[in-house]
Amino acid sequence: MEVRPLPPPVRRPIRVLPESIVLKIAAGEVIERPASIVKELVENSIDAGAQRIEIRIGDGGRKLISVTDDGIGMAPDEARLALKRHATSKLETAEDLDRIQTLGFRGEALASIAAVSHLDLLTRTETEPAGTRIHCEGGEIRSAEPIGTPPGTTVAVSNLFYNVPARKKFLRSVATELGHIDDIVRRIALSHLDHTLLLESNGEILLNLPAAEDLFQRIRQLYGTDVSRQLYDFEGSDGSSRAYGWISGSRLMFSRPTEVALYVNHRPVRDRLLQAAVMEGFRTAVMERRYPLAVVMLEIPADRVDVNVHPTKAEVRFVDPQACYRLISTAIAQALRKRTLPSHSDLPLAALDRQTPPSPGFERSSMPGSIGTPAELPWVSMAKTPPASYAGEIKETQGYFERFDYLGSLDHTYLVCRAVDSLFVIDQHAAHERILFENLQTGANVGRIDVQNLLMPITLEISQERAAALDQLLPFLVKIGFAIEPFGERTFVVKSVPAVLGQHDPRPLLFDLMDDRSAFEGEAAWQDRVDDVFSRIACHSAVRAHDPLTADEIRSLLHQMDQIGVSTHCPHGRPTFLKFGLNDLERLFGRK
Repeated sequence: MEVRPLPPPVRRPIRVLPESIVLKIAAGEVIERPASIVKELVENSIDAGAQRIEIRIGDGGRKLISVTDDGIGMAPDEARLALKRHATSKLETAEDLDRIQTLGFRGEALASIAAVSHLDLLTRTETEPAGTRIHCEGGEIRSAEPIGTPPGTTVAVSNLFYNVPARKKFLRSVATELGHIDDIVRRIALSHLDHTLLLESNGEILLNLPAAEDLFQRIRQLYGTDVSRQLYDFEGSDGSSRAYGWISGSRLMFSRPTEVALYVNHRPVRDRLLQAAVMEGFRTAVMERRYPLAVVMLEIPADRVDVNVHPTKAEVRFVDPQACYRLISTAIAQALRKRTLPSHSDLPLAALDRQTPPSPGFERSSMPGSIGTPAELPWVSMAKTPPASYAGEIKETQGYFERFDYLGSLDHTYLVCRAVDSLFVIDQHAAHERILFENLQTGANVGRIDVQNLLMPITLEISQERAAALDQLLPFLVKIGFAIEPFGERTFVVKSVPAVLGQHDPRPLLFDLMDDRSAFEGEAAWQDRVDDVFSRIACHSAVRAHDPLTADEIRSLLHQMDQIGVSTHCPHGRPTFLKFGLNDLERLFGRK
């Protein structure tokens, strides 16, 4: 393959760039998309002491982004200065950079936004008789006049990127851009509990969040009661720093780390070290490539962290990063070991909350693929041989796996069984997953997937982006056994599920499907991926690793392995069992 050489450099004189180009370059560093503008303006409002902040969006931010607050406002001369680069009230000396307490401080936001849009600034202090209105186009002030307006500030941005067409063409769909805005507002809401936030799009209210008493209440506002009940609180301190927040248990996991929200001194951040610390805390509690819902607050002395390392202030640098890592990972690991549910007695039980222990007489679903039998039957421990009656029943059956003598379980995950001349170790999750997958495929081939109606419908309260994805997915989900109906702007009600889900909560599965990048491709894209969806359903429905099984449940599992002629691998490619023959054991023990 021919490698073409680069053209020779052209000798050009060094010159100072015009102010208009400088502003556009600065805007490119700060303004990535409409959500970036929302972030900067809302943070300015918080720094201005606002208690109520209203965000109004038109056409996903292309036509309008308006942020109104009831903060301290600006005097007329300050309003003009605010639109210049490096103009800020949050820094006075170079030393202030070492102890930044505010969200904004660079003095770039308004100037950068004005450089690539039409911007109207309306502001007034409590002591001024009238407010000020300033109109900007492309960074130039076109008009400034007094106007009647309540105390506070409104910044209205329209015609975004009108003078930067290269940037404008990279904007995504209205739903995608609105999803990013929704996510930004949610992240800010989680770290500023005493603020009331309103998000409105094209006249429809997407979020209406009153001030919250504590972090758990804010999480409940954003995620709903059913999800919030599955969270655990954690807290840890090393003397100078403190980490705390809420995390989901292993039953509520996601395919992407989008639900891991990280904060440093109440500033939303993206930080690989902190995210790695969260996952280290979950190391023994989650499957590979699964991520929890986590709201992680790190409070650290201001002089121990540098927030001035990224134009959008989204990244930070620590004086002692490993100390922060240990603090977060240890606090989360300890909380998961205690597994203490929040004591909010006023919350109703989730419809399918498997963390609530079964009451006497409870039976798991006897739908196809479920393991079945009452949960309170005695467990056969690893150290004991099965009762004679149980062993005899197995030997009387004709199935290959049912003839095994069950010896015990390792870590409530691996079932150890003895055949005539072999030892079998069965992965209970992988084997059950394969059974459910085969049952789903069989039902699809004959045009009948068994459905289970829910006695208590489940409510899904989801983000704007997920709501748009679910709208696209609904026709396909109906075909595979779900009945889901909209119930408001971002709320849906699940009335029935595929029967193989049994007593399992369907929400983690639905979140996975909504988060898939193919969700917006419509029903046709999913029709070609039915097996992929069935494998996900099977994975979410199967008995988990570390779940204790009763003797009858194990017998049922072995029986079902015979019924389907179980494959040696689960749908994801992991072995369902390992076989050790006499020759294998003799080689391992050095006899051959």
